Amino acid sequence: YYVRHNGKPANRLELRLVVRTGSVLEEDDQQGLAHFLEHMAFNGTAHYDKQALVDYLEGIGMRFGPDLNAYTSFDETVYKLQLPTDNAEALDAGFRILCDWAFGIRNDSEEIDAERGVVIEEWRGRRGAGQRIWDKHFEILFHGSQYAVRRPIGKKEVLDTFDHGRLRDFYNTWYRPELTAVIAVGDFNEDALVAKIREYFSEEPARKSPTERPHFDMPDHEERLVSIVTDAEATSSSVNIYYKHEVSLPRTVDDFRRELIESLFTGMLNQRYDEERQKADAPFLGAYTSKSAYVRASEFFMLGAEVSDNGWLRGMTAVLAEAARVRRFGFTAGELERLKAEMMSGIERAYAERNSTESRAFVRRCTRHFTRGAISVGVEDRLELYRQLLPTIELAHVNILAAELMTAGNCVVLVDGPEKDGVTPPSKDEVLKVFDDVAALDLEPYVDDVADQPLIGQLPDAGRVMRRERVEAVDLTIWHLSNGARVMLKPTTFKQDEILLHAWSSGGHSLVGDADYIPAASADSLMNRSGWGDFSKAQLQKKLAGKTASASPYIGELSEGVRGGCRPADLEVMMQLVHLIFTAPRVDDEACQAYLARLRTKLENRLARPEAVFNDEIEVTMSQGHLRRKPWTPETLEEMDAERSLQLFRERFESAGDFTFLFVGNFDTGELESLVEKYVASLPAGSDESWRDPDVRPAAGKIDRTVRKGVDPKSRVRMKFGGDITFNYQERYWIYSMVSALRTRLREEVREAIGGTYSVRAYASIDHYPVPWFEINIGFGCAPDQVEMLIDAVRREIENLQSELLEESYLTKVTQTQLREREVSLERNSFWLHILHYYDWHGEDVKTVLDFENYVSALSLSDIRDTARRCFGTPNVATFILRPEDQP
Repeated sequence: YYVRHNGKPANRLELRLVVRTGSVLEEDDQQGLAHFLEHMAFNGTAHYDKQALVDYLEGIGMRFGPDLNAYTSFDETVYKLQLPTDNAEALDAGFRILCDWAFGIRNDSEEIDAERGVVIEEWRGRRGAGQRIWDKHFEILFHGSQYAVRRPIGKKEVLDTFDHGRLRDFYNTWYRPELTAVIAVGDFNEDALVAKIREYFSEEPARKSPTERPHFDMPDHEERLVSIVTDAEATSSSVNIYYKHEVSLPRTVDDFRRELIESLFTGMLNQRYDEERQKADAPFLGAYTSKSAYVRASEFFMLGAEVSDNGWLRGMTAVLAEAARVRRFGFTAGELERLKAEMMSGIERAYAERNSTESRAFVRRCTRHFTRGAISVGVEDRLELYRQLLPTIELAHVNILAAELMTAGNCVVLVDGPEKDGVTPPSKDEVLKVFDDVAALDLEPYVDDVADQPLIGQLPDAGRVMRRERVEAVDLTIWHLSNGARVMLKPTTFKQDEILLHAWSSGGHSLVGDADYIPAASADSLMNRSGWGDFSKAQLQKKLAGKTASASPYIGELSEGVRGGCRPADLEVMMQLVHLIFTAPRVDDEACQAYLARLRTKLENRLARPEAVFNDEIEVTMSQGHLRRKPWTPETLEEMDAERSLQLFRERFESAGDFTFLFVGNFDTGELESLVEKYVASLPAGSDESWRDPDVRPAAGKIDRTVRKGVDPKSRVRMKFGGDITFNYQERYWIYSMVSALRTRLREEVREAIGGTYSVRAYASIDHYPVPWFEINIGFGCAPDQVEMLIDAVRREIENLQSELLEESYLTKVTQTQLREREVSLERNSFWLHILHYYDWHGEDVKTVLDFENYVSALSLSDIRDTARRCFGTPNVATFILRPEDQP
């Protein structure tokens, strides 16, 4: 067992049951049962009947999914549970549940048969081009190993018909003490946690003559293996080159040093790939390299690229050529020093945040230690090792990895893409020939394009803070600047090394005519890819090496703004980036052409995916075909105009006078004031603007649409209910609470009772502008022959919600979940950034955030029923169904 005290989030304990068993241990007639068993853990244990376990945990505010879940992989199964530590009964229940999962899953025959439908729907939901492609790739990637024939989801024919006894056999054989670990990390006394673990787990006896857990090797192969797969529904083309290596786990300082060298190698190579993809006529849409272990038996060093149609050989050549360039000429000193600086910045930030690291991070390290034997080095020791080792790593130490990681043997090339007219995949011989072609290339050394000038040259005169306000209740300060801009400041110490920024102004692309809509809607994407001031994006990335600071503009329908973040030490860098966004946007023709090429390839293939066609039908129907809601096509790109986008961008950001700048995080107010006056108050002033109504209205009345697309035997259903709303906090709270209760009922009925779907989504969206409007969405996937029956089941639950009061337990689940989520949210900068912007944008009193508990305590079952009557009594009901092409 693993135990650690950690105070973030406060009053929470993360529990894990980790079992070193997964799909690789299944026999032929058990394929999929390791994962099926994970499902059965929630369908009856020694101390909890079916659904009672979930009912109890939801009743104390823990959500099924985020706080209560599990996963199964090739080599392990992990059960996840989060508990409040201020509830002694809940803590006992949590350890009892973990013990039940380990040794007390009932696996009753009735429940096994009931759960088949859910598991098969999970299998069905994963079907598609990607799954079909990887089913074939895995046989080659894991060539000759047990992993090649033991996908965790299993085989449908086994899931349909397996004998109950085979599931019990798997549980009894592999769930046993020496293959099991308990992990407990959170805001609780360590000695007390150890006592709980011993109390609940020490009574389970060791098995007599247990079956030895086998280790499955990854057989070597001298020849390069190639898998080429195309699919009519594939939307992208890629080529990935894998080099298999023995698993290397860091156990000594030398091992740790090796890991640092590998990180430097992959990091610098990735930076070169990213620089190359920003060029016009780039050989790939994106390229990447990494080193990871998908299974216990092997590690994989991988080079890969996403390419345009018919671009496999060109992309593969470019990826291998850059690696060959490194092998012949090495990296440059500048590249090495920049990445060292970035790595040092990262570890220094982790060290600064050591007291605000959330418990789940420590849980992941403990899990990896138990399942893979990886030693977890604390952040204090890691910082010292970085300081000790990074300066000793020279170019020669990194460059040699090009030969060590990329070998002739144990190499697998995976090629995949769309099956369509005009696209011809390469042959195996053509793929293998690329290796010889690259070896014969006459390569030149890499040229490091670096811009050394300051980010900003001459600054205008600084402005001033003219007026100050305080909202003491939420510790909020508001400054009014000399250029008309407003600044809101919320200082926190939730994270020691984080400052978040959001700036906004009313307007957006609602202020441009239809002829300029596409240039306006694409302006932020083009500007973000072009760099700022005198720097291209690639040059800017190099300039900011070792700095943790970012700022990115956006132009939405009704507003424009900037989002950013930084370490306190890099606050001025972020402020300089903000200043450049307003004063020095630019168009980089090469970067824009590369972006258009990537976008064109994606748009040309996206409609091969059934879900894309389905979503387009929903969007077009609900927006009544409005110009500004039409899905983009390759023809849309003809309307893009980089120079016009630049002009429109400048119009939206030509003045800061009507902007509000919100800062949340660990900043020094005096330092921030000086920087705000220097970089924000110095920006041009201007008149206030406001958005214009683009006149997009949802379709009204009853709508039924069926889309036929796809070859897999699966369907999707989306139901929409919409109408006018009185936009205020109370009404929003009632709607969100009602939908939360409905979500639970739908899960219990449609998933658990009927077994008709793996998951059913229900969520509400509420708009204020341009007109107040609510929309409730319900969606699920299922077998095509189950569509009508499940739609009827959803409607029955809605009718029940409208006509009858729910049981008190549902009110408890809703309110306890809300309170527990708010406890954690209040300690996060991202929450305050969102909520302060939200209230300000909608003209509401920010102090309302403090009234949340009053709304929760006042919520009643009749509020839920009455809200359901108002929302689901609307005449605006749309039902969309996706069916396979061959279904009449």
